[in-house]
Amino acid sequence: MIWPEAEINCQAMGATLASIYSMYYYGEVQKLIREKTGRDERAWLGGCNAEKEGSWWWRGDCPVSFTNWCRGEPNNGGGNQHCMQMNFSDEKCWDDVECHYKLPSVCIKKRRQ
Repeated sequence: MIWPEAEINCQAMGATLASIYSMYYYGEVQKLIREKTGRDERAWLGGCNAEKEGSWWWRGDCPVSFTNWCRGEPNNGGGNQHCMQMNFSDEKCWDDVECHYKLPSVCIKKRRQ
């Protein structure tokens, strides 16, 4: 799905696109993708900067503090890269990309306490 559709799909399940707060959690999401697809598939994360260029936020209105950007990223290549993908390049890091690409996605739900 394209990024906005992926987010709407997650919301329909009472979830959001995945937000990553540590390298441990990033590894867990990568492991989930590997188990489901058999490889390190690129996938949407819940980070975007559509509101203000250079200011990345998770979909739950929380600023992105932990990052795993690939070298030279985010670069807003072409001036329209406002969505975040994971498992990019051989380094399996993050990249900013145009939101209209179709990628798999990972939804997360908060645990009820």
